[in-house]
Amino acid sequence: MSLTNYPNGITSFGVPIMPAAAANVTTGNIFFVDSSTGSDTNKSGKSPELPFATIDYAIGKCTASKGDIIYVMPGHSETAATQITCDVAGVSILGLGRGQNIPAVTANASAVDCINVTADDVYIENIRLIGAASCTAFINVAAADFTAVRVWCDGVATPANHVTVTAAGLRFKFLGCRFESQTDGPNYGILIEAADVDGWIVEGCMFNFHGTGLDDAGIACSKHCPGGLIKDNVFIGMDTTAVDLNSSSQGNIEGIICGNVVGAGAAAANIDTLIDAGGYACIENYGTDEPAEAGGRIPVATPA
Repeated sequence: MSLTNYPNGITSFGVPIMPAAAANVTTGNIFFVDSSTGSDTNKSGKSPELPFATIDYAIGKCTASKGDIIYVMPGHSETAATQITCDVAGVSILGLGRGQNIPAVTANASAVDCINVTADDVYIENIRLIGAASCTAFINVAAADFTAVRVWCDGVATPANHVTVTAAGLRFKFLGCRFESQTDGPNYGILIEAADVDGWIVEGCMFNFHGTGLDDAGIACSKHCPGGLIKDNVFIGMDTTAVDLNSSSQGNIEGIICGNVVGAGAAAANIDTLIDAGGYACIENYGTDEPAEAGGRIPVATPA
């Protein structure tokens, strides 16, 4: 039996019925994507039995700021024809499935980014992104209020930076995400490329670069990037630093780095270098730069 599309949501006696996840609550359209049974030419996309074949096509069917949701079915697998552009505001892309059965998107071999976010309020959850030869970032955040939840960035030597954030990427959030590579080459996990990108959160994420090492930093910004929170993350294989915020203090604490644990790679100078906090306050961060060594509290220099 086909599932019914509810363009105006579901109510009981006028009260909205709330699904388990808030991201699933909508009065907008619902679309489905499935590479095994879908088509971008002769399917409506409105049910699991009539899905679209690609995420980019489904985005093009959405309406801005209406809360449209794209469900990507378990086992979905696609290689992007170009980069996927999230250019419709307020769209949620929700992957279904667990473990190796979550939807997987391989970057186009000649595209710059696997996903380029150019519209505000985009939400992506439970998707695996796989690197390709010429890919420079899994996700480029070029719009405000982007949220990624349980997204797995699965790299090789490329992309050089798993996530890049432009000046427009205000208030971005990465929650419970996984940044990973088992091949030497990547430079940054999350690289904030512009000044005054504020109000952002990176929480509960795993930056796992195994024994090969991450060349520069898990999270970095060479500009003034106030109001951030870096909380409860795990960093493995950091060759230089886990966090590198080079913004100078403006006289007040500009953000918080707390509850993180760091395992340094072979190229790390010493434990003192594992967090470069800039104008941020550091609370209860721990790390080690030696195998089989008990981790210690990471010393941080007084902000300038």
